[in-house]
Amino acid sequence: MNISTKLGVLLVGTLLCLSTSSYATVYLFNFDSPTGTLGTSQSYTNNFVSVTATGYNNNGTTTALFGKMDGGDENGLGIANGSDHEITTANFVQLNLSSLLDVDPQSLSFTIGSSTGEDAWKVYESNSAGVLGTLVASGNNENPQSITVPSAQYLSFQASAGNVLLSTITANTQVNTPEPMTILTLASGLALTAFAKKRKMIA
Repeated sequence: MNISTKLGVLLVGTLLCLSTSSYATVYLFNFDSPTGTLGTSQSYTNNFVSVTATGYNNNGTTTALFGKMDGGDENGLGIANGSDHEITTANFVQLNLSSLLDVDPQSLSFTIGSSTGEDAWKVYESNSAGVLGTLVASGNNENPQSITVPSAQYLSFQASAGNVLLSTITANTQVNTPEPMTILTLASGLALTAFAKKRKMIA
């Protein structure tokens, strides 16, 4: 086996062993700050990505939001004129996810605060501002909830019983990249193959 063939085998082996590493960017949006009565819309930014929350009554008219941080599970985003400044069955908080969806998240989760006793919640997705749309999740606890990343622009949170708060939204991206040493080995193999071909031509 001549040197050119050996180097070719080495190059093929390197290509077959090409491995990748993955890293994730986590986008965590915490809705307990700023606090107090807010405007009808409020933007939250993490890692240069923003989501904008808007308060709505069930008839589609906007209403003021409320940032609550009373400790324990009483932290998150509610409605200023809602019971205890929280989201009720008569209103909802809608998130515009367009900027977040641009970074292609692979997973999405959220937490609902102040969901105790008979309190319960529902989550909807829609492509229209001020419209609840299609039901995608429901529950009555404060545990982190994972849902399929929506294809729609808006995600809305409403109480189905009692009153609740939107506490957090977390999105994760996953990107695969070649290992640095694998790239170096591959480049070396290519260089050696080119060198061997040049020697053969000269000979």
